[in-house]
Amino acid sequence: GLRVAYIKTDSLILHYKLARKLENQFASQKRESQRQLEQRMNKFQKNYQSFQEKVQRGGFLSQASAEAQQQELMTEQQQLEQLNQKLNTDLMAKEQSIYQELYDSITSYVSHYNKADKYDFIYSHTAGGAIIIGKEKYNITDEILNGLNARFDKREASK
Repeated sequence: GLRVAYIKTDSLILHYKLARKLENQFASQKRESQRQLEQRMNKFQKNYQSFQEKVQRGGFLSQASAEAQQQELMTEQQQLEQLNQKLNTDLMAKEQSIYQELYDSITSYVSHYNKADKYDFIYSHTAGGAIIIGKEKYNITDEILNGLNARFDKREASK
């Protein structure tokens, strides 16, 4: 007969040490991006506020110098918007590369695990996925998770 098994992917990702490490790195990068953007936005707001105050008190020598500073502020605002877009794009790319790294890691391990052709099919069981229920005897999540984490620990120790 057909030999099948399944892996609870949600549980695997939740407890896989590499996933947690990559998620922590991503969260750190996201915080740094937000900090960098907030810092630039605060600087811009201060510059804009001082510009408005200078306009109100008639602090510009000429209309041309006021317009020049206003143009600088508009350029700075455009640069802020570009920075925001770049940071968001970088974060999305990083998130995509994390998913790809996890997928590749899990897939390569499962292929290695099944080298002896123990199973004809190994399914991924996720909430809302195609597999609604499976007998527990076909669940190999813990075996795969233990193997993945052992491989992760070994690689981390050799760094």
